[in-house]
Amino acid sequence: RRYADNTDTDGDGVPNCSDNCPTVSGQQGSACNDNNACTTGDVLNASCVCVGTFQDTDGDGVCNANDNCPNVSGQIGSAC
Repeated sequence: RRYADNTDTDGDGVPNCSDNCPTVSGQQGSACNDNNACTTGDVLNASCVCVGTFQDTDGDGVCNANDNCPNVSGQIGSAC
């Protein structure tokens, strides 16, 4: 008898033999949460790591999520 290997290590419903990220729930390109408030559009990359895009609208090096003036370079109280 032959049995198909239906092992699903990450429990995402895709068997390891067909899963391009067998130890992480989801597939490459799947939405995820990298738990970083400074990134958006988080997805599993080609290395099966959840990554997002750093958001800094005003280019001052402070991500929008932590920037109290996200549309103007600097922060409240900065010299201008």
